[in-house]
Amino acid sequence: MTVFRGYGLLGALGTLAAAAWLLAIPGDPKNAWLLGYSRARLALLLPLIGIAAAFLAGSFLGRPSRGSARRFYDWAAKFLSRPRIQGALLALAILGAILSLYAIIAFLTLPGDARSPVIGRLLPLIAWGAWFSIQTVLFIGLRAGILFQEHTVLFAWRNLFGALIVFGAAWFARGFSLGQFVTIDEPTWMRRGSTFTIALRNADFSRTLQSGHPGVTLMWAKLAGLTVFTPPPADLDYGGLSANRLDFLLLKEGHSRIEVLSGARFFIALANAAAIALIFLFASRLIGFGPALAGALLLAMDPFHAALTRLLAMDGTLASFMGLSVVAFCSFLGSGRKLDLAVSGGAAGLAWLTKSPGFILIPTLAVTGVAWRAAGLGRAGLRARGLRETFSLAGAMLLWVAAATLVFSALFPAMWVAPLDTLEKIFATALGYASIGHQGLVFWNGRVIPDGQITDFFYYPATFLWRATPVVLAGLLAAAAGVLRPAWLGNINRRAVSGLLGSAILIFLMMNLGTKRFDRYFLPVYPLLDLAAGAGLAWMAAALFRRSRFAGVGALFALFALQAGLLIGVHPYYLSYYNPLMGGPDRALEVMMIGWGEGLDQAGRYLSAKTEPQGLGVISWYNQGPFSYFYEGDSEHLSINTPPSPERLAEILEMDYIVIYIHQWQRNAPADLLAALSGREPEHTVWIDGLEYARVYRMDP
Repeated sequence: MTVFRGYGLLGALGTLAAAAWLLAIPGDPKNAWLLGYSRARLALLLPLIGIAAAFLAGSFLGRPSRGSARRFYDWAAKFLSRPRIQGALLALAILGAILSLYAIIAFLTLPGDARSPVIGRLLPLIAWGAWFSIQTVLFIGLRAGILFQEHTVLFAWRNLFGALIVFGAAWFARGFSLGQFVTIDEPTWMRRGSTFTIALRNADFSRTLQSGHPGVTLMWAKLAGLTVFTPPPADLDYGGLSANRLDFLLLKEGHSRIEVLSGARFFIALANAAAIALIFLFASRLIGFGPALAGALLLAMDPFHAALTRLLAMDGTLASFMGLSVVAFCSFLGSGRKLDLAVSGGAAGLAWLTKSPGFILIPTLAVTGVAWRAAGLGRAGLRARGLRETFSLAGAMLLWVAAATLVFSALFPAMWVAPLDTLEKIFATALGYASIGHQGLVFWNGRVIPDGQITDFFYYPATFLWRATPVVLAGLLAAAAGVLRPAWLGNINRRAVSGLLGSAILIFLMMNLGTKRFDRYFLPVYPLLDLAAGAGLAWMAAALFRRSRFAGVGALFALFALQAGLLIGVHPYYLSYYNPLMGGPDRALEVMMIGWGEGLDQAGRYLSAKTEPQGLGVISWYNQGPFSYFYEGDSEHLSINTPPSPERLAEILEMDYIVIYIHQWQRNAPADLLAALSGREPEHTVWIDGLEYARVYRMDP
């Protein structure tokens, strides 16, 4: 059974699935103008069934033996072999794929009353038509053996085509439902972004240093969101303006806080999707087109990475830029291209701008470079050329640092006027967080840690097992086996895969030096491990392909369908994903501290639906942002790190509503309040992916 037979089966199944969906979907409210009429349904169903039959027939029968069918087939093959036609088909395929994905996601995620007639009626038809036409064109081209061969235009453009596919997958995992919920750190970066914007408008560049983290990329995203989506009044005088005053003026302009946040998140998601596409481009030079595409798609659809690369928060964006820097540097080590070195340095500069742990790239890449060159030279080469290679690598590292410093300084206005003070604050903050720790209650491995000091050496690997998908873990096992037994990896660059895995280990060792630990801090290794997993999956698919082409294609399709299914299953609350192999969310509740604000949005919306929410007395943990952005009345913050005094506890219990969050009962904090509520039934509960995230208690008057 050939690969074309497997491809034809895929096309037939996709077409029949669309036909089944067309039959099953109710006429109201989706496309009632069309689906309510049996003739219209039949008019669409017959072509779909015909296309499916054509795929099946083409898969098993191959090139027609005679007659008009053979003449059409030969004409189509000759027509598709023209370079201009291939270029046009590539452009149409990209456009059709974008329209298809946009239409399908908009169609499935937007509520019926929010769909415009174009989205609700026209775009789904465009999506179907694009899917069928692309499938048909690619099938004929593949069957005739004229696409993606070395002499064709599509082969020359395949990296661009692959990058666009990766970008599209990354964007559609991150760019939708950006206003669904808020995490606890985002309001802080909203305020800092407003101050950053005011400082730039007033040319007060020293005030652009808002934090020692320093989070500059997040503040640029806030500025971009304000400029494009939620602009302040055109005649606004920024002199003497405060962040709170700017936010108030935005509200007067009709821009809600969640709308302003969504605008900033849009640019965060866009930057991360672009970074993942660039990771693919450099990885394709490093480990080959197929393994790089597999790894980049795993990263694009990684639930935990997707969760944090669509928020106005540092860790996800840091991970993307660090991953790009490592992959581009390894590509430089393999090819010697100065462009790769410059891109690696530039990405490192962006990582430094995002969060200070990005500076661990300096020792990580230095050690990786030494190990790479030593492995390439061997013992005899080290004796003969070791010193020269050392100076060469040192020179490359100096150029890398120069590129990183240039990007860091150019995009950080505080560096223009007070570079030493700026760097001093950044490094002091980093050392403080590494040595002091969280200084608050944390929950880990079934126990509450009062001082927040997690000292388990394998904490980060354990969190990776919880947050990774079974597909990634399977690919990593195959990649590790291939590194240990080089013949198993075939033509995949063993040194490159070893470099990715080795860099991840180095990052783990340096991240382990700090005592403030959360699962999201380990995110910088995810791009590297996902790429290595892609190489492992490519090896497994190639091994299966040699035995049965259909089995190889089918296995890859099934694995990526599983990866996509795990992602879609937790949309838009990607943070609620936990590896089903480890026991899923139910078992994670006993091990991991769960919740960063997701779910409190539903509690806020529930209370806002009350007749007069403005007159209610409401108190909530994680009030500022996760709850308050969605509650229309006034609410108070419930502190848990300090037990409330008896007087304060009495005041809390006199509130109309008390909102309790999941990691409060995980940590039993505050214990007195939870004990007082233990005999009450909550009026409303919020469940996400099978776990109870929030409880809304109605207190008796």
